[in-house]
Amino acid sequence: MLYHLGRNGAMLGPYPVEEIYQMVARREAFPNDLCWTPGMSGWQPVGQVLLGYPRPSPPNLHWGLLLLFSLFAGAFMLAWALVQAYFVRQIDPASRAIRLYTINLVLIPIVGFFLFVAAIAGSATKSPIIFASFLALIIAYFIASSFLYLTATYNMRRSLLTYYNSIENCGLRLGPVMTFFFGPLYFQYHFNRINRWQTTGLLH
Repeated sequence: MLYHLGRNGAMLGPYPVEEIYQMVARREAFPNDLCWTPGMSGWQPVGQVLLGYPRPSPPNLHWGLLLLFSLFAGAFMLAWALVQAYFVRQIDPASRAIRLYTINLVLIPIVGFFLFVAAIAGSATKSPIIFASFLALIIAYFIASSFLYLTATYNMRRSLLTYYNSIENCGLRLGPVMTFFFGPLYFQYHFNRINRWQTTGLLH
C-alpha cells in the first residue's frame, strides 16, 4: 500500500510502507508526521499507521543462556552480536554495526596467524626485535578490536533508542555505562523484554 506524507502543507510521495519505515529509521520522516492513502477518512500520524503492520521481532535467546554459552565459548558473544546487528539493520538500514562487527571477527584469525608466526620466529631466534614486534601487534590488535567493538555497540544503541522511542514507543532506556560494560548481553536482556511487550503488551 502506498502512502502520501504531509509536511509543511506539502503532499509528498506516495511511498510504500516499507520505505516509510526506512525513512523514519534514517530520520527523514518522524512518527508525528501525517500520512494518508485513498480509503482513509483523514490524515493520521505515521507512527499510528505503521503499528498496524507486522513489526520486526528482536532475536529472543534468553540473556541468561547467552551468558552461559559465552562463558564456555567467548567468541559466541561476538557472533551473537552479529545476529543482533542484523536485526538492527532491519529497523535502521543506515546502521553500520553489522559491518563493524564483521570486520572485528575477520581480524581474529588474521591476527592469530601473525601472532603464531611471530611466536615461532621469536622462540627460534630469541630476537628482542621480534619479541617487541610481537608485543606491539598484540597491543595494536587490542586497541583496534576494542574501537571496532565499541563503535558498533554504540551505533546499535543509537538505532535501538531511536526506533523504540518513536515507531514502537515502549520507552526503551539503554544506559551508556551498562552498554560499555555489557554490550550485547545488556541488549539481549532488553530484547527479551521487548519480545514480551510485543506479545503481551507488558514490558515489566
